[in-house]
Amino acid sequence: MRALVVIFIVSFCGLNLKSQSIDSLKQASQKEKTDSIKVKLLSQLTEMCELDEIVDYAEPLAQLAEQNYKQEPPNSYLYRFYISYYAEALGNLGYYYKYKGEISKALDFYTKSISFTVLAGDTAGQALTLNNIGMIFSNIGDIEKALSYFNKSLSAYESIHKKEGVALCYNNIAGVYENQGELTEAFTYYNRCLEIRKNNNDKAGMAIILNNLGYLQLRKGDTATALNYCEANLKTNESLDNKRGVANSLNNIGFIYFNQGKIEEALKLYFKSLELRTEIDDKQGKAFSLNNISLAYLKQHRSKEALDAASNALILSKELGFPEMIKDVALTLKKIYLSLNKQKEALEMFELHIQMRDSIQNEQTRRSAIKSALSYEFRKKEAVLEEKQDKERLLAAANDQRQKVIILFVVICCLIILVFSIVIYNRLKITRTQKNIIEEQKLLVETHRTEIIDSINYARRIQFALLASDSLLKKHLPEYFVLFKPKSVVSGDFYWGTPVKDGFIFITADCTGHGVPGAFMSLLNISKLNQTITENKIIRPDLILNEVRNEIIKALNPEGSIEQSKDGMDAIVCKLDLKHKKLTYAAANNSFYLVRSDTLIHCPADKMPVGMGHNDLQPFTLHDINLETGDVIYTFSDGYADQFGGPKGKKFKYKALEELILSISSKSLVEQKEILHNTFEKWKLNLEQVDDVCIIGIRV
Repeated sequence: MRALVVIFIVSFCGLNLKSQSIDSLKQASQKEKTDSIKVKLLSQLTEMCELDEIVDYAEPLAQLAEQNYKQEPPNSYLYRFYISYYAEALGNLGYYYKYKGEISKALDFYTKSISFTVLAGDTAGQALTLNNIGMIFSNIGDIEKALSYFNKSLSAYESIHKKEGVALCYNNIAGVYENQGELTEAFTYYNRCLEIRKNNNDKAGMAIILNNLGYLQLRKGDTATALNYCEANLKTNESLDNKRGVANSLNNIGFIYFNQGKIEEALKLYFKSLELRTEIDDKQGKAFSLNNISLAYLKQHRSKEALDAASNALILSKELGFPEMIKDVALTLKKIYLSLNKQKEALEMFELHIQMRDSIQNEQTRRSAIKSALSYEFRKKEAVLEEKQDKERLLAAANDQRQKVIILFVVICCLIILVFSIVIYNRLKITRTQKNIIEEQKLLVETHRTEIIDSINYARRIQFALLASDSLLKKHLPEYFVLFKPKSVVSGDFYWGTPVKDGFIFITADCTGHGVPGAFMSLLNISKLNQTITENKIIRPDLILNEVRNEIIKALNPEGSIEQSKDGMDAIVCKLDLKHKKLTYAAANNSFYLVRSDTLIHCPADKMPVGMGHNDLQPFTLHDINLETGDVIYTFSDGYADQFGGPKGKKFKYKALEELILSISSKSLVEQKEILHNTFEKWKLNLEQVDDVCIIGIRV
C-alpha cells in the first residue's frame, strides 16, 4: 500500500511573466482585432489563469491559431508563429484533461501537440509533452511506455542543454524505479535531480525532491530522517504558497505519525490535506487522502467511517483509471470488510487488488522497463558515434564536389559582376538622393524626440515642485520617510501636505493612470486640494474629499460633454494633531496601517473613488484615532503590493507587505525606507515596474 505521495512534475503552462493582470488581459483580448496579437494575449491568459479556467482560453487559442496557420505559406514566419501557439494550446488542453481524469482526451491532445511542436521546431515544447505522456502511462501502469517517453524527453532536453528539463526527467524516472521497488536506483536519480535544482536555486523543485526522498527513507525504515525531509518540504511549500505541495507534505507527515502509532495526530493532518486537495480539485490527491483516512479509522476500530472514506476513494480511483491507486484502495476495503465480517465483499476486493497488482507488477514488464532505462546511456553514446560518422561521410562527399563547384562558381561570378556593375552604377545615383532624404528625416525625428523628452523632464520638475517638500515635512513631522518610485518620468501617485491651525494635513494619493496621463490627473487633483484646504479653509478630512470630488467631476465633465469621465483618484487624507496625539482621516478606496506595540491595525477606507463612482456620491466617512507615543502610521498606494516578481513572477500582495512592515516597524524610519526599497528591487528583478509606488511612514 502506497500511502505517501511521490510527486511527479507535470505542467504545460509555463510561467510567462507579464505585467498585466488577468482582468486587463481579458479586456485586451476581447477588444483586439489583430489575430497575431490576440493569439499572444490568449496564450498569456492560459498561463496565468486557474486550472479550471484553462479550457476557456486554450480552446479559442487553438481555433484562432489553426485558422491562421492554414492560410499562411508553409515555412513562412507567420506559419511557424501560428503553428507554435497551436501546439502550445493543444498541450495545455492535454494538461487540463489529464487533471480532470479524462485520460483518453489528454493523450489525444498531447499526441497531436507533439507533431506540431516538431513542425514549429520547438524542441523544449516537444520534450515537455513527451514527459507529460510518460506521466500518464506511469499512472495507468504501463511502465515500459512510461520509461520510453521519459527517456525520449530526457534526450530532447539534453540536446538543448535545458537543465530544469533534465531534472524533471530524472525525477520522473526515479518515481518509476520507486514504484517497481528499485529503491537504490530511485535514490540515485532523485539526488541527480536535487543537485541540478540546488545549482538553479529552484526552491519549489527542491521541495518536491525532499518530499520524495522522505518517502524513500520511510520505506527503508529510517523514520527520523523521513520526518526531517517531510517537515523541511512543508516549510518550503508554505513559504511558496503552494497548496498542492502543502497538501502532499501534510499527508506524508500524517503517514509517518500513523506508522509511529499516533493515529489521532495522523487523522488531523490527513483531513487538512483532504481539505486543500478538495479546494484545488486534485482528484488523485483526494483519493490518496481518503484511503489514508480510512486506514486510520480502521486502526481505531471505526469500521463504518473507514468504509465510507475508502468507498469514496475507490470511486475517485476508478474515475481516474489509475491501477496503482485502485490496487491500494481495494486492499484497504478488503481489510474493512473482514473487520465487518463481510466475507463475500472482502473476497471481491481482494480479487480486484490482485487483478490490479498483476497488471502493473508482472516480472516481464518490470525487467523490460529496467532494461529500457539502463540502456539509455549506451544509446546516447551510440548516437554520438553515428553522428560523427555521418559528418565524416558528408565531408568526403563535399570534397569530391568542390572542384566542379569552384569552376562553375567562377564563371557565374564573372557574369554576375558584369551585370551588377551596370546595375550598381544606376543605383548609386538613386541611393545618393535617397540618402539625403533619409538624413533629413532622421534629423527631423531626432529633433522632435529631443523636444518631447525635454518637455516631459520639465513636466517632472513642475510635478516634483508641487509635492510636499522635505523642509515642509521636517518642520511639521517628528520622524518620517517617503519612498516614491514613479513608473515613468512623471507619476500618477503623489503626496502633499499643508499646516492648518490645529495640526498638519498630509495626503497620499493614486490618480487614474500613470506616466503622462497620470501626471495630468495629479496636477489637477493637487490644484483642487490646495483650493479646498488653503483657499476655502475646509480642513476636516471627509469634507475635503467630498469637496474635491465635486470639483473633479465638474472639471472632467463640463456642461454639454457627451460622455461622462470616471477619472479621479484614490486617496488618504490625514489630519495629524501631535499636541493632543489625535489622528482624524478619511480614505477613498485606499486603506492604510497603524503599527502599535508590534501589532498591525488596519485603518479602513470607503469603497469609492474621489471622482465619478458607483455609490451615488455618498459622503465620505470621518474616522478618529487616539495615538500613543511610538505609533507608526503607514500610508501607501497599490503599486508596491501589485508588483510582479519573485521566483514565480507573482504579485507581492498586501499580506506580504503587512508582514514586511510589521517586521521592520521597530527600526528607525531611515532604515525602514532602505529595507522597503531593497525588498522591492530584489522582488522585481528584471521585470518591468507595473505602477507608480508611494509609501509614507510617520512615527508619533
